[in-house]
Amino acid sequence: MACVVGAGVMAPRAARAQDATACESASERVRQVTFSGNNSITDEELASRIVTTPMSWVARVPLLRSFASERCLDARQFAGDVLRLQFYYRTHGFPQATVDTAVRHDGREVSIRFLVAEGLPILVDSLVVSGIAGVSGNARLMDDLPIKRGGIFEESLINAARDSLLRRLRNIGYPRADVLRNYEVNRAKRSATIELAVVPGPRTRIGEVVVEIEGDKGGVGRTRPEDVRHIFGVAAGDLYVERDLVAGQRRIYATEAFRQVRVELDSGAAHRNDSTARLVLKATEAERYAASLGAGWGTIDCFRTQGTLTDYNFLGGARRVELTGRVSRIGVGEPAKWSGANSLCHPDAYADQYGDTLNYYVGVSFRQPVLFGLRTVPVITVYSEQRSEYNAYRRVTPIGLNVSVSPLELWGVPLSVGYSLEFGRTVASPAFFCVVNQLCEAADRENAQREQRVAVVSLSAVKEWANRPVAASRGITARFDFRHASPTFGSETSIRFNKLVLDFSAFQRMGETGVLAARLRVGGIFDTRGFNLGSEGQFIPIQERLFAGGPTTVRGFRPNELGPAVYRTFNYDSVIVAGVTTYQATPGRTREIVVPVGGNTMVVANLEYRVRSPVFGRLLQLSAFTDVGNVWNRSGTSLGFDASELRWTPGVGLRVLTAFGAFRFDLGYNWYQRSAGPAYYDKPLAQGGELYCVSPGNTAPGGTPAGTFPCPSTYRPLPPGDFWSRLTPSISIGQAF
Repeated sequence: MACVVGAGVMAPRAARAQDATACESASERVRQVTFSGNNSITDEELASRIVTTPMSWVARVPLLRSFASERCLDARQFAGDVLRLQFYYRTHGFPQATVDTAVRHDGREVSIRFLVAEGLPILVDSLVVSGIAGVSGNARLMDDLPIKRGGIFEESLINAARDSLLRRLRNIGYPRADVLRNYEVNRAKRSATIELAVVPGPRTRIGEVVVEIEGDKGGVGRTRPEDVRHIFGVAAGDLYVERDLVAGQRRIYATEAFRQVRVELDSGAAHRNDSTARLVLKATEAERYAASLGAGWGTIDCFRTQGTLTDYNFLGGARRVELTGRVSRIGVGEPAKWSGANSLCHPDAYADQYGDTLNYYVGVSFRQPVLFGLRTVPVITVYSEQRSEYNAYRRVTPIGLNVSVSPLELWGVPLSVGYSLEFGRTVASPAFFCVVNQLCEAADRENAQREQRVAVVSLSAVKEWANRPVAASRGITARFDFRHASPTFGSETSIRFNKLVLDFSAFQRMGETGVLAARLRVGGIFDTRGFNLGSEGQFIPIQERLFAGGPTTVRGFRPNELGPAVYRTFNYDSVIVAGVTTYQATPGRTREIVVPVGGNTMVVANLEYRVRSPVFGRLLQLSAFTDVGNVWNRSGTSLGFDASELRWTPGVGLRVLTAFGAFRFDLGYNWYQRSAGPAYYDKPLAQGGELYCVSPGNTAPGGTPAGTFPCPSTYRPLPPGDFWSRLTPSISIGQAF
């Protein structure tokens, strides 16, 4: 056992020495390191066990060499690598394994191959777990142990099996359990017998929970012990279950009122054979108040800022109150618009017809650690906001309310339930209301844009099998979001819908620093009276419709511009056809604005390869991606679609890795001509505010308001010109998924 620990320490020390050693003028640089003959252990695993590593391709380019670390051959460490690999194999069940090397010299560069002869492994002939006959709840103690009869004999797997048994025993009431291991290896027969002897001790219940609280500056804390005990949720008389103690510890940490929480079993309070346990919970408080202020820049938002002020012990009991404020579109939105921002803000920020005023959010949230003794966390937020979606709409909410409760659990999946009630209005293009809601008259559009009551009940579920929640490199995550609105829950009588969105992501490590990430996102909006798309009489607020395109969906399209759209033109021609004058806009002769209208059906898929940059690898990450998807307006119950309707765009990206997340720059390539759609001319309000259909080939007599005659989907902007005009840049914070 001492040898295993010693070898584990030796390799990292040697690796650090290799990293710090500069190449001397006569040193040979390591061009390539490969492995052969390793059938049971991967190249990646073996490479992580040795010191000798190859240089990146950047180090071979003279102009870039100063930006990368050269890797040179160290004869002493190279000889040690052979021993490290042999030792690793022999501690993983291959006692006859040998390692040789082949070195090819090419000027000042060498290519190294490690030649592995694994030999035959030692197999587990017998595995016995004794001492569990009298253990209550032992039905699953033996399930899926890391080591099995017939498997390869490894000491590390024996230790892992012992740890699994101890953890399971502590989760069914045996905190003082021990597991003794014994094994015998017959190298001649290449077999091993293993015995794990369980010494369970008494089944134990909690006898007392003692809470000791230290203030953030020492001394007695401000929080009452009974409040902390209430949040902890483990009480005298409960069966000792270690996972419940960990869950209680997490609940206390989740209040953010404590910077350290320790839960200890007071073994000295009673005899080891006693069937009760005294728990000691030691908590150190964090500072009661916290404030933060941040600023940033985005493609659409231009400059933005936000700040928070938090009280972590409002009215005692670790209740939290948080004041939050956000402002965006600084520089391009009134009243914070100034001419000097022209050179600092992206042109798309000025092209947004609904972003000519500041977006803001002001809210106060109250968080209660425990609700009616249940282990759920209710959060109540009252807010006021104005937000806009690029070229789609502007939503003004003078007052809104959000109530959420989490975490709930169903079949082991954490759930979050919420309710929101907004009194607000949505400002959108007259063309949008005419096409989507058949509201073509000015009076009807004005009525639709009045303040309305929108109440939504939501249910979210997230299940993660990934190695970490942010920037995962291995595993799967799944998310389910359901939203329902109807008069039953407080909405206007005309507002009713069911909205369902499913999101799946998968991550797999590729190479030493690469990650292959994939995602599938599908969504639909249905009638509340059945799962029918686009039911007659159904009114869906624009902010609830499905949109795609932009930094987190299909990056070759600008935000929200994938899917159905109408066009708002700035002028038109008077065309005489069969003696009738009609208004028609001609692509190329007029400037148009894309008005995304969203849809009730959406499919988006992404595939992305992320890898550390060979230059400044700790700071920079490169990516190559392809995104595919579309948004539709469908009716009935059919969700089928033709693959030819999908739009896919490739691209490349750069991420700057910071403590606040990845600062992301993506460049997507879009070779598609915009889809055809109806075109409208919106007469200024000062001139009457009428809306005219100006699609090519329309038959409406000139001056006839839109809605009187059908407006055909015949307007199609000219296709993009050269290669550069087909590129779509975007800047954002965080990974795309």
